[in-house]
Amino acid sequence: MANYGFKEQDKNKILIDIPKAFDLLKLKQNAVKEDKLARYAQLILKWNKTYNLTALKNLQDIYTQHLYDSLSVIEPIEAYLKKQNIEEANIFDVGSGAGLPGVIISIMCPQINVVCIDSVGKKVAFVKHVASMLQLKNLNAQHQRIENWKTEPAEIIISRAFSSLVNFTKLAGMHVQKNGQMIAMKAHLSKDELEEFEQQELWQINHVENLFVPNMTAVRCLVWINKKEQHDGDQ
Repeated sequence: MANYGFKEQDKNKILIDIPKAFDLLKLKQNAVKEDKLARYAQLILKWNKTYNLTALKNLQDIYTQHLYDSLSVIEPIEAYLKKQNIEEANIFDVGSGAGLPGVIISIMCPQINVVCIDSVGKKVAFVKHVASMLQLKNLNAQHQRIENWKTEPAEIIISRAFSSLVNFTKLAGMHVQKNGQMIAMKAHLSKDELEEFEQQELWQINHVENLFVPNMTAVRCLVWINKKEQHDGDQ
């Protein structure tokens, strides 16, 4: 079994300030984007009272566990697209729920067309409301089961705690371009999950990238997955 180098993060003081999070994540300060992120968090808090979008009930937790967690993937995604010389891209966020990380990606990366896919209608309605309220022209939402959706493939398929790696590739793999990437945001990769994944024949883990999330001590990582016929080092 390969050792992917998981590590615990250093503790940070409690924070709720988005500009500070940008600084810690080495993201360029942008008042417009920061304002949209703050408004998005408020919309989650407001809609959550009626639609149960998330188990989190206060703004502090929404910032840390949703916004900052999703912001941590921006630099890795932008670095991958730059390396591949892709100026415009399509990303499908599978099992998006309240739009995580899809809404965050659409706010931070206007050059990326994001589609959030979820089987729960009220969550899809919320994402569409967010796109309208925040004027995110690069954000769309589909009320679909990913395995039944008919569409053109995308450069990247991403999921955040959607399913096991095997189920993620089995259900959503058909939607990634031939040389594209599937990215699973994970809090923990168990030995059993890795062993199950290694038994299938179509997909391989390109690499696992540790993430830093401001104000969070738990392990967070990105699992980069591609088809086995792709050359090692494509990522």
